[in-house]
Amino acid sequence: MRSGVFALCLVACAGNGAPPVVASSEPGSLPASEPAEVALPTATVTPLPCALSDLRAYYQNGRWKDGEMVAQRCLQDNPLATEARITLVRMYLMRAYAAKEPRWLDEARRQLRMIAADPQYTHEASELSLLIDQPTIE
Repeated sequence: MRSGVFALCLVACAGNGAPPVVASSEPGSLPASEPAEVALPTATVTPLPCALSDLRAYYQNGRWKDGEMVAQRCLQDNPLATEARITLVRMYLMRAYAAKEPRWLDEARRQLRMIAADPQYTHEASELSLLIDQPTIE
């Protein structure tokens, strides 16, 4: 009787319709298939536009403190805004010459290191470096 029950279990288990499992040569390997192309994620953050015209107007009108705040806000939103950083260095230079305080030259040097890292602005960085190291006062 036991053999009859055992035979029924074998028939019932074998008749479940599942395909037989074939062992692969590599454990845990999946069947070979075409690799799916993975798309790179798109940028989710777009930097806010910098108010360069306002920044230049502050610089030309001698409102360096207000211009500095606009430039710092612009650089906080987009650290790669090199044109804003150049105008900020020029404002620091003007403040250093007007107040005769070397701390503004130190700030200009610090910003200038970041400008020099951008290959597109190496010429302007070298000119600003000359103004910092050898100021010409008329």
